[in-house]
Amino acid sequence: MTEQRFPAGSAPRVRIGRLSGDLRVAVWDDDTILVAAAGQVQELYQEGDEVVITSAGDLDLQLPARAVVSAAACEGDVTAAGVRELTLERVAGDLCTSGVASLAVEQVAGDVRVAELAARLSAGRVGGDLRLKGATGATITVGSVAGDLELGGPSATLQAAEIGGDCTLSGDCERVHLGQVGGDCTLAAVAALKVGAVRGDLTVAHASSTVEVGSVSGDARFMALDGTLELGDVAGDLDLRASFSPASKARIRVGGDASIQLMGAPNLTLNAVVQGEVRGVSASSGGGTKRISLVYGAGSASLALNVGGDLRISAEARPGSSSSSSGMGGSSEFERDWAELGRELGALGRELGALGRELGAEIAAALSNEGVAGGAAWAEEVARKVEEQARRIQARAEEQARRAAARARGDAPGRVHVKINEREWQLDPERLERIKDQARRAAADGLAGALEAVERALGRMRVPPGPPEPPSPAAPPAAPTPPTAATPVTGQTIRIEREAASPAPAVAPAEIERERETILRMIAEGRISPEEGDLLLEALG
Repeated sequence: MTEQRFPAGSAPRVRIGRLSGDLRVAVWDDDTILVAAAGQVQELYQEGDEVVITSAGDLDLQLPARAVVSAAACEGDVTAAGVRELTLERVAGDLCTSGVASLAVEQVAGDVRVAELAARLSAGRVGGDLRLKGATGATITVGSVAGDLELGGPSATLQAAEIGGDCTLSGDCERVHLGQVGGDCTLAAVAALKVGAVRGDLTVAHASSTVEVGSVSGDARFMALDGTLELGDVAGDLDLRASFSPASKARIRVGGDASIQLMGAPNLTLNAVVQGEVRGVSASSGGGTKRISLVYGAGSASLALNVGGDLRISAEARPGSSSSSSGMGGSSEFERDWAELGRELGALGRELGALGRELGAEIAAALSNEGVAGGAAWAEEVARKVEEQARRIQARAEEQARRAAARARGDAPGRVHVKINEREWQLDPERLERIKDQARRAAADGLAGALEAVERALGRMRVPPGPPEPPSPAAPPAAPTPPTAATPVTGQTIRIEREAASPAPAVAPAEIERERETILRMIAEGRISPEEGDLLLEALG
């Protein structure tokens, strides 16, 4: 074993190149840096306050608590305690730290365990589980975690783009932004919460400010909500106990049963479409779809529900006014608006989830440009960039939700009606642009032929520049025209029909089949809806 001691200096730093073994870092009271290398040492020298090391085998460091340690690549595990700052590029094993004030790491193949984090954690990709305990006041920014993420104790901010397993927060957290959670998501207490998509169940014990959730594939449970709620789609059951703020406007689609408990003296207008039974308030009986409208207090806040199962409502106060009806059947237009809203808000999860890859790339680029010694500076820059991007994505999701709400009110622009071979589709002009945008993204992600397939399908249709001009008062009535492939609608009409003037050039059947397979894959990956894919497939012929 090679041992060498160096003076610490006023700002001690240790920079490690490639290390083929384990790295262990500990602090001591001695004002020197002790290096103990078990394998062959390629580099070991000091320049100013910085000690430079490249070594095979295991490496042990003992140094003052004010020291900064950085490493390019460690083939084994990393254990560190007490240092002010630790920056790592790649760790092939596990990472375990305790009492490290600031931790920045690009990629860890194994698990990460962090205790007593004082300031900041920035992590690009974690191949295993990520467990944090004692991160009071710390800012945590994570790209992707393949396993579970657990946060014990309070923290200031958690931002994680993609979590493959479960996400569990057992302490208070001021702000939580999550892209996609592959398993269950369980949160104790948060002030502000944004979640793109949860593939399992979502449970929130207490939320004191704002909650924005795109979609939940399982059940959703909110034990105490004080503030505003935006919740797009819940595939399972919903259990909501809330006191809505006067400005809150929530629209929720629930696939299963819904239980709504209004806390305190509610000031809420509640409208619901229910396929099952309604309990807790007077409602029309009988089969079929039931529609109810309840007003509590001044009705300043609003909650709109579309419930596939039963609805139970409980409140200490009785509604000031109520109305109900049943047996009317569902409105296809209404159902389409709800389905579109669920897809649009659910897309927030996919977009925020993509932040995992982008965050990892940001961290890798910062390390490449700045070197591993610039940990604190680039960690702050990465956190800032990710926050800005999350805001942009959220703004797009909010705009989509506003458009869906406008369609439900009936003040949206005219829809596109398409009829091909006696089959009809109805969609908004914005969705055509979204389909093209998704094709471009799919092509950029490596799905060969995606853009060409979508463009060919849309190219076999013709979208006139706008609605037809109204006839002049002096003009004679127009003669009836033979039926076309378009179906007119009331109000502003945007017509899409097969191009008759110039037939599409001949395309080999094998090429058409490849394009059909590409569109089917876009449907399977969730890039376009089945309805949109069906339209494209029909257009291809």
